[in-house]
Amino acid sequence: MKLNTAIDRDHSQTHRRVPRWRVWVLGALVALMLATSIAEIAARQDATPEVTEPQDPAPQVRGVTQVDSIEARLLASRYTPILKIRHRDAICSGDGEPYLPVPVDLVFDNPAVQLRENTHRSDFRDPVLMHGPSVSDIETADADTYLDFPGRPRDPGCTYERWYRAYMADHRPTAYARVVEADGTHVVVQYYFFYVFNDFNNNHEGDWETIQVLIEAPDVRMALHRMPVEVAYGQHAGGEKASWDSGKLERVGTHPVVYVSQGSHAAHFEPGTYLGWGEQGSGFGCDDTSGPHRELDLAVEMLPIPPVESGHPGVWLDWRGRWGERQNWQYDGPVGPRRTKRWTDPVGWQDRLRDSSLAIPGTARLGPAPTDVFCNATTYGSNVLMRFVGAPWYFLSVFLIPLMIVGVLVYLAWSTVIAALRIYLRYLPVFAVLGLPLIPVGILAGGLHDLAITYSSVRHVVEVMEYTPVSYYVSAMPINGIQQLVSLGIIVPAVLEIYRTIERGERITLRRLVDGIYIHFTPMVRAGARPLLIVMLLQLSVIGLPLAIDRAVRWGFVPHAVVLDETPPVMAATRSMDTVKGRWWRTAATMLVFTIMVAAPGPLVGIILMVTMSAAIEDINVISSFVYAVLVPFSILGSAVLYRQRQQRVLPSAAYALADAADARLGTHRTT
Repeated sequence: MKLNTAIDRDHSQTHRRVPRWRVWVLGALVALMLATSIAEIAARQDATPEVTEPQDPAPQVRGVTQVDSIEARLLASRYTPILKIRHRDAICSGDGEPYLPVPVDLVFDNPAVQLRENTHRSDFRDPVLMHGPSVSDIETADADTYLDFPGRPRDPGCTYERWYRAYMADHRPTAYARVVEADGTHVVVQYYFFYVFNDFNNNHEGDWETIQVLIEAPDVRMALHRMPVEVAYGQHAGGEKASWDSGKLERVGTHPVVYVSQGSHAAHFEPGTYLGWGEQGSGFGCDDTSGPHRELDLAVEMLPIPPVESGHPGVWLDWRGRWGERQNWQYDGPVGPRRTKRWTDPVGWQDRLRDSSLAIPGTARLGPAPTDVFCNATTYGSNVLMRFVGAPWYFLSVFLIPLMIVGVLVYLAWSTVIAALRIYLRYLPVFAVLGLPLIPVGILAGGLHDLAITYSSVRHVVEVMEYTPVSYYVSAMPINGIQQLVSLGIIVPAVLEIYRTIERGERITLRRLVDGIYIHFTPMVRAGARPLLIVMLLQLSVIGLPLAIDRAVRWGFVPHAVVLDETPPVMAATRSMDTVKGRWWRTAATMLVFTIMVAAPGPLVGIILMVTMSAAIEDINVISSFVYAVLVPFSILGSAVLYRQRQQRVLPSAAYALADAADARLGTHRTT
């Protein structure tokens, strides 16, 4: 009775401290700020003046001379790269690279391609100068023209791929080669690749990519007798370089191997997933060069020396327009090779490139991987940004509606979260230490998974599934399941035992904690085994997923019934269902909020470190795992607070009133 009185008294005081109208006001302000920010971004895109290109091609750096001779052609043939692209099983499948580097002939005399005049209108309704322009038409076109391919770059669907496949059959994958002598000290062999569409986070029509080989020699004649010193791979207006004898550079004889990123066509030295971040925010996201791969047999065409004579088939090189539909910002079609830094100053461009790329692992040892969250978030955000201007309804559906759902969830769980947070902070050292054993358990589980893939039959599963992300997920399921059972089998009863001790106003000691875990572990396992098995089977059936979610919520308090109320195992599931009865939605919402609060901070911290400090990926995963481990007990504590709330049918302020009363008895009152 005394405890109930204290609860009621604290309820009135706390209700004044955290009035609910503030929650609504805060949520409305956050929604308004986010919506305004997106609108401002879109407005800036519309207001951003297009880059005014010079009327003449970019000036050549002094001392850079293009050479077209027998020796130059021999160099171009000697170092022709081997491109490896992600294999695509079927058209419009979504996995694998749909586009190959093509000769520019594919877009000329093509009835589906239009030549438009850039009138700088804000609505982009530029007049069509002609359909199916030829190379001779391009020769007379000025800088305010651009090619428009069939489709909408911000909402491509499968239009570009179908069009590309219809015309690609008669064309061989092509690399355009160029050899230059620079300052009498270096010879550079460049290769340019043209793709009809950049299907990445900055979708745009047309895509010119580059790699180059650097040789220390005064001229091409001497370069034939020397080995290269360095190679450079272009990536999102920037790139990466490596010495010729570097371990990361894969070569077949004298031919460097290039792993092409799906969609963005950025060139990488090794298969994997990488953080892509080019100049002026171009290509911000994740580059995927993982297998299985398809190796391309490239045709090599030498680029003519500008200026190109009238009537020459390579006269397109002098064109000053854009190779794709006009759009704002990074969605604009690109300029041709001759108007880039790579062309005008190849040695200087290569000197400014970085020596490595940030590789992204597929999974984390414990908790959600920051890099997986980052890749998904950037893809989601780019889709929202691309479609906002043209389809406001899409913005409302994918941004504002989820934001409103989050707001509702937070509102429903707010008081429970505050109650759990007060208890958690008051006993922070105890709860934090409880979560730390998850880290070595996670590391051990990850090591076992790696060993299983390398030295056991699990490897055959991954090989049969062609090393796809799904194959690694399937192979990790048994070990991850064991990890979760071992971890939660210890952490859950430990946290609940501490909460039970606080309820009783007793002092928290290691012996009491160990004794409590020992006493309740077996009954808790017996009570939870059957519900857990049923939920897992329903999940695996796919069609039973809704029922699995329903049962997971209704049986979510089985451990609490055993530990906190010492309910017999055979009655725990029934007691849990009775506790949830009539409050399923609020219970589910609160559980979901606690799950998000545990899963989100680790990846968020990792992303901040990854983007702002370029921290090593191993360090990022360790920090993220630490944050996750420290917060896991908070989620369990929150469920305990919610359990008592559902039983007592009072606001969860009762839970921290309970903590105050316990502290007062122990003489250890602390403020939060």
